[in-house]
Amino acid sequence: MDKLVMQYLSILNWKAAESYEKYPHLCPKFIPEIGRKYIKVVQVGEHQRSVHSFINRKTGDLYKAAGWAAPVKDARYNLHDHMEHLKEHADIYGSYLYKNSYSLSQMAG
Repeated sequence: MDKLVMQYLSILNWKAAESYEKYPHLCPKFIPEIGRKYIKVVQVGEHQRSVHSFINRKTGDLYKAAGWAAPVKDARYNLHDHMEHLKEHADIYGSYLYKNSYSLSQMAG
């Protein structure tokens, strides 16, 4: 699991560096904060911190953040099954985590 989490963070950090190529001093970093049930993916900027997503530590399910302390109810992706899709479609803004985007529920059907 740790390898997949690090791979996911690498994708986000690479995409951030790509987006902020002209302004590297403003580039946010994505770091893990490990809790009992979830790994909180935190975006750290120059003067702010926000939650980007949550990862279930046991299953590898990836969730959109509902707020600082908890994810939304439904998993959007699974790191074990959808890493290739995440490499292609993940972004630093989290738009790929909305239900109307191409997500786990659509891939299952």
